[in-house]
Amino acid sequence: MKNSNTTTILFLGSVGFPFGSATIQRQIQLAKSLLESDFEVVVINTRSPHSRGISKREKISNHGFYQGIEYFYSSILPYRSNYFLLRNAFKLIGFIIEFFAILYFRLFRNSKYIFYRANKLSSCKYYFILSKIFRIKLVYDYVEFYDSLGNRDKNKMSNLKKRFDYTFFRKSFKKN
Repeated sequence: MKNSNTTTILFLGSVGFPFGSATIQRQIQLAKSLLESDFEVVVINTRSPHSRGISKREKISNHGFYQGIEYFYSSILPYRSNYFLLRNAFKLIGFIIEFFAILYFRLFRNSKYIFYRANKLSSCKYYFILSKIFRIKLVYDYVEFYDSLGNRDKNKMSNLKKRFDYTFFRKSFKKN
């Protein structure tokens, strides 16, 4: 933590930070630029898609720093359990701890922004409500995921894209 006046930005919706997909790499670059601008960045993973072997090989711990970016797994484990019940129990735990972590960062670490990355309308609504409760600004990080799937099965994709476009773009971005 830099000082008491430093603004903390929470990255939510990440799965598997700091090891993973192109989305994770993009978040790392964005977080590094925010660090250079004197913000503090904390990534909260509610779960991990990685096996125990990958987590061990990549030295992913429950809490740590990656290139100056603080991260932690609210699901307690930095890997995905092989057992269905345990896996889902840890997802639930991660969801609950994430709520209290947002509260903690808002009250004690001067968090003023949430950068949220996902593509489910219900999740967007949940984080929108949290942002209102905690009086924290929500920045939705959209990377045109569905648009990039245009080369898939034309009939299925067009129906999926129509439903997504209607529910997401027309309902979630309405001005209040």
